[in-house]
Amino acid sequence: MSGKDYPHGKATALLAYALDIESQGTIERKLLYRLVDEVCEDETERARLVSYLSTTQSPQLPRVILELLGTRLDRIRNELETADDMDAIYGVWGQRTAGGAILASVGFVVTGVLTGGWGVLAIGTGLAAGGGTTYGRDRLRKRARASRREVEQAERLIESIKNNMPKAG
Repeated sequence: MSGKDYPHGKATALLAYALDIESQGTIERKLLYRLVDEVCEDETERARLVSYLSTTQSPQLPRVILELLGTRLDRIRNELETADDMDAIYGVWGQRTAGGAILASVGFVVTGVLTGGWGVLAIGTGLAAGGGTTYGRDRLRKRARASRREVEQAERLIESIKNNMPKAG
């Protein structure tokens, strides 16, 4: 989806789809969720969405949008938890195992069990394993940080919409 697909903006398109969400065949769920993601990731589109919802005459529209945003929030929280779990399980234990391999190989070299090229190979392999594990952990942490930012953005957007919802009256 590009800006050309939605000449009036993605927030406007999302509102149009939300108004027509009960109709059959308006938009695939996957495409709708992608549109929600794109609106949430763009500062201008988020501002437009809040502005449009604060002036809407439809009491249901903000609720439908909040439901879509809540679904996105659940999905990205799950991604965050998965990244945190993978870091805690594979990252930490991988680094511990690599550290143990380095210590063992140094111990073998110092005690003379491994000498020459075999000693260098053993230490080098341990260092390579440690470096690979550290690189993998860094990628997991970056993914977790990105998910954390997405969660915070979605929470702020939901709160902003709730605070600006037209009051029944």
